[in-house]
Amino acid sequence: MGEVVTILTSASEHSLVKSFSGPDVIPQSFSTGKLFNVSEELVSDLKSLSALLQRLESDPTRTVIRGSLTDGQNIPSAYRSVITINSCRTVEADYSQFHPNILYHQKQAKLTGKDAYERILGSEHRDLSKHIFNACLNSSYETNRPPKGMNISHTGFKWREIKDRLRKAHPQIEDAFFTDQGMRLQFYDSQMAELMMLAFAKDKKPILPVHDSFLVLKDDQQLLLEKMKTAYQQVLGKDIKIDLKKEKFMRLPPSDDNVFEEVMAHLSWLERNDAADEYYGRMI
Repeated sequence: MGEVVTILTSASEHSLVKSFSGPDVIPQSFSTGKLFNVSEELVSDLKSLSALLQRLESDPTRTVIRGSLTDGQNIPSAYRSVITINSCRTVEADYSQFHPNILYHQKQAKLTGKDAYERILGSEHRDLSKHIFNACLNSSYETNRPPKGMNISHTGFKWREIKDRLRKAHPQIEDAFFTDQGMRLQFYDSQMAELMMLAFAKDKKPILPVHDSFLVLKDDQQLLLEKMKTAYQQVLGKDIKIDLKKEKFMRLPPSDDNVFEEVMAHLSWLERNDAADEYYGRMI
């Protein structure tokens, strides 16, 4: 079974939720104010957020903030490279081949050689292979057809052949496929995200978590890499490669003469850029 509980709600109505699932989840009848207390508390900055999270962490019911921490905001990955904090540039880093590495490490194995996803269908189908890998991890049973909405016709392989290629590409972890691993892996995601947010809040530095990646001020790049490695080691006891995201957009220098012309030139360039096909926005 699965249950979702809202932990925090921002002023912009975005929710931070915790997802519970698994055979050990037992539903309990409760009502607000009796067995389950609901409270509202203003969080205005990193210090107040850190204080709130630390209080929840020290509470006997701290498991409420363990699990999948998900913000409702959704920014296309290409646009994250132009996010600024206090008008300062940011950098983004993520864990390389995150879930494959976790599964290999838990088998006391090491993911070496070719990219975890490219080895399934080749580099030209890497994005699709990643979707296939995750879909087969999240499914609780083996399917006879690809997930709804997934097009595999251009690969030249049938779904049965793709499953065989997936298992041959990852023989050390093939027993993980079709066993509903998604929530368990997201639990590790959330543990590391919590460690990262608390570490940066303690240093009074801003950090923006996005799935398994984090955005920080460019000046904090080295600190980010160190803290990410430390968080992974604390949770899983292993080392992992950290990837710095490449910028997808060219940054135009500000103009003191004609800002409007600079903005329009930037927008025209965005419209010609393939990365902006699905999302358009004015960035001034």
